[in-house]
Amino acid sequence: RGSGVTFVCRYVNPIWVSRGLTREEGLSISNAGLSVVALYEWGATSYSPSYFTRHQGQLDAERAFARAQQVGVPGGKPIYFAVDMDVSQKDLQAVDDYFDGVGEELRSLARSGPAYAVGAYGGYLTVAHLRETGRATYVFQTYAWSQGRVLQDANLYQEQNDVRICGFPNDRDISHGDGGGFKVA
Repeated sequence: RGSGVTFVCRYVNPIWVSRGLTREEGLSISNAGLSVVALYEWGATSYSPSYFTRHQGQLDAERAFARAQQVGVPGGKPIYFAVDMDVSQKDLQAVDDYFDGVGEELRSLARSGPAYAVGAYGGYLTVAHLRETGRATYVFQTYAWSQGRVLQDANLYQEQNDVRICGFPNDRDISHGDGGGFKVA
């Protein structure tokens, strides 16, 4: 907090996947006066267009939903699903299929638990397209794969990687208003 940080982005992957946020960590972050932003990414497999299918979107949404509930992510907040690759026009159909699966599964699961908003992380083409088509309510743009373009209404923007904060490397992200942060109670 003394470094000017106001929120921390953490993965709500299943606990058996490295980098998964725990409830204890969420409480610790919240008790330090910081907000948490929920992300989901299934490791290096999400670096290829073949990963992005409707079925994989449903499976990822199911996993993210379960973990978000365990951690204490409040309803109404987004889970940002990562498209961690340089997307071309020809890849957009696969990305659409994936996010159709994510949205479908999150809506279905909301009948018995919290309703989470669909968020998307990726380069300019990815997040602009998903916002424009209504497949993502929240978007988190990275400077990578954006060719210098910045989506003016992105909720979050990743402007730099490997910035040293508190002695270890982080990505520097900025919020443009409501980035979907929350406190774990």
